[in-house]
Amino acid sequence: GVSYDRDLENEQEAQEYNRQGSQKVMVLDVSPNGRLALWFGFAGLLAPAIVFFIDMTLRGSPSRLPFYASSTFINCMSAVSYAFMACGLGYVDNEGRAIYVVRGVDWLLTSPFLLWELCLLSGCSPAQTLKLIILDVLMTVSGTFGGIVPRGAMSWCMWSVAMAFFVPLIWDIVTKLHDSAAKKAGPDALETFHELAFLTVGMWCLRPLVWVLTTGLDWMSPDIEAILYALLDIMTKSGFGMLLVFSHDAMDQASWVAQEGRVLLRDFSASRSE
Repeated sequence: GVSYDRDLENEQEAQEYNRQGSQKVMVLDVSPNGRLALWFGFAGLLAPAIVFFIDMTLRGSPSRLPFYASSTFINCMSAVSYAFMACGLGYVDNEGRAIYVVRGVDWLLTSPFLLWELCLLSGCSPAQTLKLIILDVLMTVSGTFGGIVPRGAMSWCMWSVAMAFFVPLIWDIVTKLHDSAAKKAGPDALETFHELAFLTVGMWCLRPLVWVLTTGLDWMSPDIEAILYALLDIMTKSGFGMLLVFSHDAMDQASWVAQEGRVLLRDFSASRSE
């Protein structure tokens, strides 16, 4: 009787363990619909990268090469991250919810290049460019840690830190970069800058809202999270790149502004040394 009771107890514990393990896997993994959204994000980022590369090969001049190379890298890097997520890789389990750290790594590596392109179009100073990139890196790292740390007060604290870097970043784009573009950019570069700045600010302002509704409050499923982030990334990166690389006159004018800035800096340094 004792042996039978022990076997029964062990069997019940095994069933409970398997039941909890199955629930955990269900929570961590997106459904087939969510996985389809991730593969859609992969395709929506890789296809434009191929287009950018082909257009660079056919019509890319030396003055346009930095824009082509940057846009191609951004989309290729993001496509790789989506392939990882679609294959169920690159996440950590934070209290039963999958937090895709690879998405944060993607943003950490690609967002500075987006900002650099905006700064080059606007003709702003290298110091302003560096400031925006530093704010972006600090914002991305803080936001990523906000998803990794235990959910609750600590995660909201890290999210607030990320917002403290996010607000001045957006403010500088809509004020200082806008003023610089109005003074230095040619007409085509100015028009393209306005389009890209509006797109970037709009899409980036939606990211914190998605975090609040998904990771923060757990009001939306991982499937909805995957769909929303995929759409935002495609618009922010593929849409951004399409607007930029097919604005050939804007790229030429932006490169001319940068060249003029280097010449002025060189002349100023020479006059100071005399």
